[in-house]
Amino acid sequence: MTVSKRVTIMTVLAFVATTGLSGCGVRGKLRPPPGETPVTTDRLPPENPKHRPFILDGLVK
Repeated sequence: MTVSKRVTIMTVLAFVATTGLSGCGVRGKLRPPPGETPVTTDRLPPENPKHRPFILDGLVK
């Protein structure tokens, strides 16, 4: 295998891995574990803060 082919394969694998891992998050508040008492909402931010547009939003929708 030539060096350029190896670099190409590694680049594609890195791209696939980062793309797959980028979708692991969920937008919104975290849910407490079962049986835990919820935290008081006195200090928490608003439920739906104003959304700031981002250049990659079109890929998510």
